[in-house]
Amino acid sequence: MMEIIVYFETPNNSYAEIMAQFADEELYMECLPILEAKAKELGMIVTESFRENEWEIRYDDSGESERYGEGRWFVADENGTVLGDASFHTKQEAEDFLKECLENGDA
Repeated sequence: MMEIIVYFETPNNSYAEIMAQFADEELYMECLPILEAKAKELGMIVTESFRENEWEIRYDDSGESERYGEGRWFVADENGTVLGDASFHTKQEAEDFLKECLENGDA
């Protein structure tokens, strides 16, 4: 999955602030004219960065996680965002879930 991070920047690039994040390029393109108009109103310009999320299989055995429980596998990106907000009893279940999501374009 691609993440699009939208910034409002000063024209001389001395200051930038994150204004929005999108996981869907089509929605981003629909919103872009509104973002550009708002940036212009503020004397700024719109810039963006594109980042491809890298998913990995992780294991939580801390026993402290209410969300995953003790001894649970899950699929997450480098920021800890969980794909599908699901946990699994085995690593194989998590790998199968990730494979299915990648094949379906959900990840």
